[in-house]
Amino acid sequence: MTRVISGRKRAGKKVNDRNQAVSIEYGLAKTASSEKVKFGSIVVHVSRPGKTEIKSNVESSTEALMRSKAKLTKSGVTIRAKKDVPLYHVDENDAQQVIRKLNGKIERGVFENGVFKASA
Repeated sequence: MTRVISGRKRAGKKVNDRNQAVSIEYGLAKTASSEKVKFGSIVVHVSRPGKTEIKSNVESSTEALMRSKAKLTKSGVTIRAKKDVPLYHVDENDAQQVIRKLNGKIERGVFENGVFKASA
């Protein structure tokens, strides 16, 4: 592996505290089987993966996806109620009504000017 770090001043363009633009090259020496990837002023030379490495990575990612499948396919989120923190949701039967759960008490109402007003 080779590592080349070079810096030079640029007039009018502040890049760091010392008004320097920094160029970093890190990785393998450039060959026919390497790729050059650029991230701003950073250039990384990496070797291309072989067919066996690609196959192994695809198998690993497929296994990881299968492990996470149950969590990804479950809709919604779970929000646990805390003391003195209201939870709101829309009434399934009447979209104009909001249901508030606060400290075990359930109320129906609407929001007026950003404030919950319970219905009688």
